[in-house]
Amino acid sequence: MKNTAELLQLIELEKIDHQTYLGQISDVGSPNVYGGQLLAQSLNAAYQGCTKKDFLCNSIHTYFFSAGNLAKKTITYQVSENFIGRSFACWQVVAMQENRVICKSMVSFHKREDGLSHQFSKPFMFWPRFLTPSWEDALKLKRFLPQKIIDWLMVVRPITFKSFDSPFTLFPTSTKNLWMKFKEAQNDLTAPQKQQLILYAIDYNILFSAINAHRKAHYGNTQMASLDHSMWFHRNQYDISKWFFLAQDCPSTSNARAFTRSNVYSSKGKLIASATQEGLFRPKKQEV
Repeated sequence: MKNTAELLQLIELEKIDHQTYLGQISDVGSPNVYGGQLLAQSLNAAYQGCTKKDFLCNSIHTYFFSAGNLAKKTITYQVSENFIGRSFACWQVVAMQENRVICKSMVSFHKREDGLSHQFSKPFMFWPRFLTPSWEDALKLKRFLPQKIIDWLMVVRPITFKSFDSPFTLFPTSTKNLWMKFKEAQNDLTAPQKQQLILYAIDYNILFSAINAHRKAHYGNTQMASLDHSMWFHRNQYDISKWFFLAQDCPSTSNARAFTRSNVYSSKGKLIASATQEGLFRPKKQEV
């Protein structure tokens, strides 16, 4: 995938019946189906299944149970109703391959309402025009990285990432702050489409802040995988074609797990979404 139009085409699902949807798979350079694709397609399935068409997703909570197989080419999504009220509704989405459950999501919807507004301010960071893409930072230090990580970073993606405190520098910090921009994105997308794009993108980097917190940990000696992922959508008025700022950190690593967080800000400094993820963070017995 080289642009946002191709990404939206991937996220869109084929309707089999009112509870079953079929999604295609894209190889992003990882050994298994990319978690962000599962998240975005699960949200797409929930929107198609939700009968409250004037509601918008306010949060999605996902547990990952097994890795998606790239060779299978497709993923089936089963949607079921959990609750429908006057202001909120909740739907469950189960992603499967050949009767094997990959992940389960609970998706909450809320009717559009006005209310009080407050947010944390966007942290300071150099504007993206002063930064280089993350993959260029990696190439400067590629002798310290496994070849499979270099290969993964070189895959053409529909998103540009630019980081100041990159894990590919010699002096990492305990955070992972970066800018991201969807390539060739048009600001005429629906609110559900914008949410699905943001959800897809966050999974690329959120666990990287755990690597930054440990100077002895790197991609060659640490096994990482998503265990669960949650995202809350705070605001829906923003320009998807502009840059977004991700303020990410890792409050804790313990018991071979890492807990990470991300706040997503629009180019105008509005906090539009927040995410948390717990991931496997296991030292490998043999470095690769």
